[in-house]
Amino acid sequence: MLPPCRRNSVPHAAFDINVTRTCGCGDAFNAGFAAGLLYGLNAEETTRLAQASSVLNATGLGSKAGIVNLKETLSFIEGARVSQSLKPDAC
Repeated sequence: MLPPCRRNSVPHAAFDINVTRTCGCGDAFNAGFAAGLLYGLNAEETTRLAQASSVLNATGLGSKAGIVNLKETLSFIEGARVSQSLKPDAC
């Protein structure tokens, strides 16, 4: 069972990428989150899609350079390295 501080959260390990620029990452996260909701994904999948959208944006030079389509974003999620696993009991 998750501790009280984690009961309403969806923890994810960070994607391991080389950041080029973070301009537009928040917007990309919001777009990925909205897409996840529109496609009927569950909370974990929606959060992961949002995170991947933001991360891909950070790999490009310019506010839209790393933005790709849904198929490429899902492919990135499947093959991406993560920086570390999260401990489920950590707050």
